[in-house]
Amino acid sequence: MDLVRASPFFDNLLADGIIEEVYEGLPLCPVLEDSGTMHFILRLCSPGHITILDLLDASAKHALSPALDKYLMDQPRQRVEDILRGSHEYVQATDNALRVYALARAFGLDVVAQVAARQSLSAPLEEWEPSPLVISVMSAADLHTLLQYRMRCSAAAHHAANIVPSPSLTSEGCADNTSTRGIRCVFCTAPKTRSRREGVEFPDAGDCRYLLSIGRSAFHIRTPNSANNEHISLAALDKILHIGDEYKQAPGRRAVCGDLFELLYEATANACSGRVSFRENEARATMKRLVEQMQKDVDTAVVKVPLEVVGRGEGRGQHFS
Repeated sequence: MDLVRASPFFDNLLADGIIEEVYEGLPLCPVLEDSGTMHFILRLCSPGHITILDLLDASAKHALSPALDKYLMDQPRQRVEDILRGSHEYVQATDNALRVYALARAFGLDVVAQVAARQSLSAPLEEWEPSPLVISVMSAADLHTLLQYRMRCSAAAHHAANIVPSPSLTSEGCADNTSTRGIRCVFCTAPKTRSRREGVEFPDAGDCRYLLSIGRSAFHIRTPNSANNEHISLAALDKILHIGDEYKQAPGRRAVCGDLFELLYEATANACSGRVSFRENEARATMKRLVEQMQKDVDTAVVKVPLEVVGRGEGRGQHFS
């Protein structure tokens, strides 16, 4: 009776009372689907536990979604969505996100697919290791959709991170808290006319060679060409300048790791610690806020990127964001 409750098609078929075959007193209804398809549909109609891997394996072997459509089985389809939304894979590692994305697209659950696609952004593309089952379930069109979505997210994340060095003015320009583009160093807040404290020297002209933009803000860093011996190394500078590339490679990454945060702090401390306004504890807190704001901007930019689905789904031809 599970099929009767779950499907108006079978309910109407049996309600007509025209049964051609009977087996052990039960009516037989011929269908074109194979037994594996119908057995799994019966599982979806029953309260037994079904995992993501069960659903993935069955979807790789049988045409489940077309059968659910054919027999008007909304309740089993809703159960598929509940399995995907309720699974820990829905918000976990990249390979699990790929499973959910493949299944969501196969069953036309494009809102679920959008969330899973977003979760897949947390790792670089070269770390993707989809299982043979995922490859079997995911169509070429759906893979293309996912890769195009990733490209747009990468561009949005890289733009929002905005890790860009630009030449600064001389030390007087630095003290005036401006650069040639009107960007201000958040640590050099003293105006030009402000007197120096006794024993505190402003950096020489060569010590503030670059203003590093990060998100909406900027601060000075001392480059390897600086006159002062306390400049950052080429390796450190290279890591700093490639933070934006890391967001481009993995636009779903959640934060700048601790060692990169220390590199950012040391880079600006070497350049701006002589300023009247620079205090170590306050500077660390400020740097933390800058990085957190940049991360929020990156997250916001990525969330706005739609998954442009093509073909079957909850909204054919629509964007989901």
